Formats: sequence, C-alpha cells, structure tokens
Amino acid sequence: VLRAVDALASVVRGPGPADAARALTVSIWGASMGGAGATTIGFHHPDRFSAVTSFFGDSKYDLSTYVHAILRAPPAAHAVNALDVVDNARNLPVWLVHGEDDATSPIKQSAMLAAAMQQRGFAVRFDRVPGMGHAGALVARFISEVVAAAANARPVADPARVTYWSVRPSDEGAYRVRIERASPTGDAFFDVERREDGVHVLHADGIRALWLSSGALGSSTSPPPRIVVDDPSATVSVVWTRTAR
Repeated sequence: VLRAVDALASVVRGPGPADAARALTVSIWGASMGGAGATTIGFHHPDRFSAVTSFFGDSKYDLSTYVHAILRAPPAAHAVNALDVVDNARNLPVWLVHGEDDATSPIKQSAMLAAAMQQRGFAVRFDRVPGMGHAGALVARFISEVVAAAANARPVADPARVTYWSVRPSDEGAYRVRIERASPTGDAFFDVERREDGVHVLHADGIRALWLSSGALGSSTSPPPRIVVDDPSATVSVVWTRTAR
C-alpha cells in the first residue's frame, strides 16, 4: 500500500509544498478484512494518512475463529492488531462503521477500538447500524460521506505530542520521530511531547535512542529545544538531526 501511494505521489501533485509526498492528502478505508487492514496500516503509519475508515473490520483478531487459518499464533496477530497499537492514532481521525447483526466480525470488534480511542481522548466516530450484517450494502450507505470526508481531511504534519508502539522491526516511528530499538524483538514504545520548556520524553521502553528531525513536534529549529527525560526508568539518548533518520 505504501509503495503504491509513493508511486502515485511521484506523478500526481496537489496544492502544497514541493515535496510530492506532502503535497498529497491521503486517506485510507476498507471493508471487512480491508477495514482491518485500513486501521492496521493507518495505525502503524499514522503520519502517512489524513484519516482512516473501517467498515466492519476486526481490531483484535480472535484466533479461535476463522482467523486461525491465517494467523496461527498470538505473535502473528499482535503484529497486525490495530487495538494493540491504538496509542499511535493520537493524531489520526478514525471512523468505524459496523452492523449490529454482523455474525462474521462481531460489532464488539469496532466497539473495543472505539472505546479505547475515546478513553484516550482521540478523535473517533463510531456508527452502529441496527439490522445490518456483514454486507456491502452498509458500505454503499456511507460511501459518499466517506469520500466527502476524505476530500476535506488534512494531515497533522508536526503534532506537539506523539505516542508510538513499534511491534515489528520495520516500525521505526512517525511524525519525524524515529527510534533505535534496544532489541530486534519485542515491543518498543515512546511518548514525547513539546512543551514551553522543551521536548519531554514522557515514557520510553525498549528504545536505545530517539532521533528527532529538526522542527519535529512543531519545535523551533535554531536552537532546538532542550530535552527533558521525565521517565525515571528510561535509558534513552535523544538526538536532534537535520532530517528524519
């Protein structure tokens, strides 16, 4: 998906900065497994999208169901469970649409994700549709509104606060904050925030170093703000760079 977006960005330009990737405004949506894919891809790469819409997709795969034929062990499911990395959606608007009579992907799948986002104060819209199941008719009912919302969505380029779970070695951060993992296996997590007195590392786990591109978090570039590590258990170095690592 990301390679396709990059290929399109190389030939299509919209109004905006010269950088083609930033000139495009990209939203992602899908239905059923595509809905789960939209949240998974969007949450692992939140800085690449303006909005995410999932129609009746799973947010935490249940290996006791049909999913076991595809994801045979908990680590495989963890790598793609949107619910496990919901913190990454702090700056990403999400829209969930689910039929209350869905017997394939129960509505609790969207309800869990919506509740987790609401508890964190994140932007989420959750439409529960009575009398509807796992059907394309549900997509047809909302699709014009989804397209209109996507046309008006705008990405958050440099949010003041970024939280990010890395559950795979290929997940290296977002919003121009990159990580060096302490270990190639296991999860890694950071929570950083720009405040008046500097950039605060609120929490860091499983991370050896954080690399902040100049201007990340909407910070000043000359001089870059001081770094404050608030997490007493964190042993992490924080480095300002001219470009994202």
